[in-house]
Amino acid sequence: MKSKISDIWNIYKIVLLLCLLQSFRAWFFWGISDLFASLLLLLFGLFLSSLHKTWFVIDFKLIIHFLLLLIASFLTSRFDNINSILLSIIRILPILFIITLKNSLKIDLYIFVRKCFSILLLISLIGWIIFLLGVNIPSSIVYYGYIDNLYHYSYTNYYLFLNNNATDYVDYYRFCSVFLEPGYLGCLLSVFLFLDRYRFNKINFIFYLSLFFTFSVAGWLITIIGYILYSLKNSKRKFLWLIMIITIYFSTINIAQNYNSGDNWVNNAVISRLQYDDEKGLSGYNRSSETTDQWFWDYYIYEKDFLWGSSSKIDNIGVDWKTYIILYGFIGFIFYILYLIFPLFDKSSNKYELLIYFIIYSLIFAQTIHGIYWLLYLFLYIVGIAVINNYPKSNLAYR
Repeated sequence: MKSKISDIWNIYKIVLLLCLLQSFRAWFFWGISDLFASLLLLLFGLFLSSLHKTWFVIDFKLIIHFLLLLIASFLTSRFDNINSILLSIIRILPILFIITLKNSLKIDLYIFVRKCFSILLLISLIGWIIFLLGVNIPSSIVYYGYIDNLYHYSYTNYYLFLNNNATDYVDYYRFCSVFLEPGYLGCLLSVFLFLDRYRFNKINFIFYLSLFFTFSVAGWLITIIGYILYSLKNSKRKFLWLIMIITIYFSTINIAQNYNSGDNWVNNAVISRLQYDDEKGLSGYNRSSETTDQWFWDYYIYEKDFLWGSSSKIDNIGVDWKTYIILYGFIGFIFYILYLIFPLFDKSSNKYELLIYFIIYSLIFAQTIHGIYWLLYLFLYIVGIAVINNYPKSNLAYR
């Protein structure tokens, strides 16, 4: 009997993993729709809950948390399009069977997914390093994101990883594994590293190396900010530790800007994009245009669409948090923020870590609204809360 229960749970974990990879746009699942993946996972969730009701906890606070997410997603739909409304609801329903799982099972899911991602990234990194060494690897040209008679993405698919067909050599040499963008991967890795408390072990070494090669400003900054905030509480010598961080930071900038007269990957891909710009703040900030920002603050916040959004009228104006308000309204924005912050209202001995977790996800949201409703980001936030609330009980689980 125990063997059958174990088999059912393992099948669910595998199906979940495949759906997570699909949601994060792994190239080998590009032909599968979000609707199909959501319905598949929903059916498995219903099947699991009908067989093993004791694995689930029907708690009022968990239901409220789920409803906040469901409403936030619903408010992103185009209300004049029934397909958009249905998808905004269906994509969230599988989360109900994750959010109501017992914490021990959530942690088990997290450990499984984390390990599988590390194996995938390790294989991908090996192929990437071989590619950088100049070895000829079989490949093909692939495209993704057909919008307005144009493909948004063009890659050379080396099967173990994708390589951007960009004319800019910085983008050309950024690691994104089998996924769409190095920025998405960098943000994802910042979450994994925080949940394992930035420790150095075999899996995290793979994550750190992958994060470095993404040359993702967002991924690097979010990881650094999270690490500083976490260490300020847990370091016994906070002042000396802070001095060390500042020294390393300025030393890295100095080396990057002076090595080969600044013509190197680190300077071109990251440091130069962190320089102050009068118009954009950071020179590498391309989440929205100056025109959009000015229009938002000078006009849009006073318009009637400010509360409920203009998703049926406006496209291609940016990808940051202001764009979210423009498209889906201030009400939709509030519901998403409430979903993120809701776990802080629960009783927990690790509220400081939950606060950092909220900040990390808020930073991801602030710089890109694309992907925040992808299953992988949603899954990690839900199970991550269980992981944090079980510090340090779950300490041995990640070794």
